[in-house]
Amino acid sequence: DVDQVELHEALRRCAQIGVEFAKAQLDAGADITSIGDSASGESLISPRHYAEFAQPYQKAYKQALGVGLLSLHICGKTNSIIEGMVRTGCDILELDHENDIELSLKTVGSRATLFGNINPSSVLSQGSPDDVLDSCRVVLEVAVPQHQRFVLCPGCVANADVPPENIAAMTKAAMLWGQYKN
Repeated sequence: DVDQVELHEALRRCAQIGVEFAKAQLDAGADITSIGDSASGESLISPRHYAEFAQPYQKAYKQALGVGLLSLHICGKTNSIIEGMVRTGCDILELDHENDIELSLKTVGSRATLFGNINPSSVLSQGSPDDVLDSCRVVLEVAVPQHQRFVLCPGCVANADVPPENIAAMTKAAMLWGQYKN
């Protein structure tokens, strides 16, 4: 099908441009770079389409980048595609607040570092510091006992209007419940 050939060529080119940008970031001193692939989550495409149209290009991106830490963020639910996300080889998987964190932790194991998954809008931007503490506690009580490579952070880009006291509450939560026991 001509449309699919053109689509795959466009996806290949987008990945190539992303790699060039990521290399420039790393060359400029960045410690980490990221693939933000919002449209490849379960809310927009099926797991079969993820496997055909997104995951191969994410994997190629990581392979072409070579050195440097690479994070993969996909918006929305990703539990049905989390194994494919791991198989991209990305070092970090950023999990949206809609993701089932417990299932993801079990699926990923020690194969990648997980970031997430506090709701950036209703909790961080619009919630109170107590809401932030409660949300963070719930996530950390699940994550810390299961996974040595988990970083508490927003499940997506935090809005510019996040009150400083909510950032402070997130930091406090990490200090209270985010300590790993060796």
